[in-house]
Amino acid sequence: DIMREFNVFVLTSLNEGISNTILEAMASGLPIVATRVGGNIEIIENGSYGIFVDPQDPDKIADALTYYIDNKEIMRQHGAASRKKAVCSYSIQSMVERYEAVYSRMIQN
Repeated sequence: DIMREFNVFVLTSLNEGISNTILEAMASGLPIVATRVGGNIEIIENGSYGIFVDPQDPDKIADALTYYIDNKEIMRQHGAASRKKAVCSYSIQSMVERYEAVYSRMIQN
């Protein structure tokens, strides 16, 4: 509920695995600004629903936030794309479908 009140989600990790907070922000329909580290690279499609910044570069973080503030329609589009990606790729339903596909392939072999 709290994330749904945000306009943008920012994660400035120096190291990161697959970030549950990024996935939660995506499920909340937020565009993402995150450092280009670890698992962030696997989750975020730079320019589609998020913006990568280099670690420890506060000026680039500010630039990314300013970009979204100055481009509300892109912010809205990235938020919608972020939500779609979360539902299609990271929801329980999508996980179950992927497991079913693996099991079906194993049974056929």
